Amino acid sequence: MRNPHPRTLVLAAVSALSLTACALVPPAGTGAAPPGPPAPPEPLPTLAATPTASDTTSATPAPPALPQGWSTGRDAAVDPARTISLTWPVVADAAGLTAAIRGWLGERRTAFEAGFAPNEDAPPTLASSWEATLDSRGGVVGVRENADVFDGATQTVTAVVFHFDRATGTTWRGRDLVAAGQEKPFAEAVVAARQAGGTDVLADLAREEDLQDRLRDALTFDAAGNLVVALRPTELLTYCGDATEAVVPAATADAFLTDAGRTVKAAYLAA
Repeated sequence: MRNPHPRTLVLAAVSALSLTACALVPPAGTGAAPPGPPAPPEPLPTLAATPTASDTTSATPAPPALPQGWSTGRDAAVDPARTISLTWPVVADAAGLTAAIRGWLGERRTAFEAGFAPNEDAPPTLASSWEATLDSRGGVVGVRENADVFDGATQTVTAVVFHFDRATGTTWRGRDLVAAGQEKPFAEAVVAARQAGGTDVLADLAREEDLQDRLRDALTFDAAGNLVVALRPTELLTYCGDATEAVVPAATADAFLTDAGRTVKAAYLAA
């Protein structure tokens, strides 16, 4: 992962996951002792507006400042038996980006309300956060939107990266950057990247369409044009491990990209 550029915040996207589906036994042959119970999942980072005076005097570090010209939209339905708290970016010259993200969040909310009834004993929660991944002045802007569902027992995080081209007014989500017919090869490349780092992974999962969709939706690029997919501990692993990322080399990734994908990649390279 590269250091933040003054005009960009490159943060790798994360794919959807269930934080409880994880065996506690390391792969055979490692010689490692079985780890203890996994630590509770850490909340995803959220960009927030500049803190107030009272915030800055607290012991908690101040959140990163918003990119210039950005603000945060909010919607909440607070109920002791079921809570919804959604945030999204508002970019003055990228209305299509905001509309696409709000549309996706609306789908998440509809599915949540249909799937989880209010429960005072174990209240379900839907929350979202967002991160800027790219802000190219006059060019492409990128955002990762995270939707976090807690059903009272387990937590599932889904992330989608959206890009907006200010020059054409076009909005793309992650899956639009990978060409039709390349979904499985792309997922296999992500698996291969994990394996190249010595990680024991569930390679057969690359055949699953749900995983292919999650990985495509959660991709960004680094300064060298490599595809970067950040994964939480349970994604693809045969046992609980540290959060890591898969980096697919640019030379390999180029074969998967659509014209939109090449446009977005060029924006990261130029930032």
